[in-house]
Amino acid sequence: SLIRLKNDDGYLFYMKYVLIAAVLIIAGFIFALQYIPIGIEPLTEVYLENHAYLPSGALVNKTYNYTFAVHNLEYREMNYTYEVVIEYANRSYNLTDVSIERGSFSLIDNETIAVESNYYFPKKFQRAKVKTIVYKDNNESIDIHFWINEVVPFSITIVNDTVNGTVRNSK
Repeated sequence: SLIRLKNDDGYLFYMKYVLIAAVLIIAGFIFALQYIPIGIEPLTEVYLENHAYLPSGALVNKTYNYTFAVHNLEYREMNYTYEVVIEYANRSYNLTDVSIERGSFSLIDNETIAVESNYYFPKKFQRAKVKTIVYKDNNESIDIHFWINEVVPFSITIVNDTVNGTVRNSK
């Protein structure tokens, strides 16, 4: 019942053994594939919503807002905390980094939340980074940020020069 093949050199091959060996090799590969990771890596996405509409400049003492989103792709429920910090780029004004908001939330797998945050600058600042830091259960952190420049308003005051009777401009 064995299939015998003869090649040009006269050697006999038993096809049954070749087929059994092939099946065993394929079964070994299939077994080994179970232990190779399939590339699914748990992660959390953090991003700015409507990033194209973020202001590039801000006035002192005016409130602004932005929205950031967190998407849980960790394959389990996760607890998150976040902090919004303003980091001042120019230290010549003696301003320190300021934490302006903190919060927490919980997300199930594949759930997304959008968080609106308000910020303002109480003093002159030239340039600052508005940074959002999101902390996961295991204390890993993810941060996103955007830069903003101070907009300095100017005014023109027209006064009467009572000495000459002419009008002059002053800033």
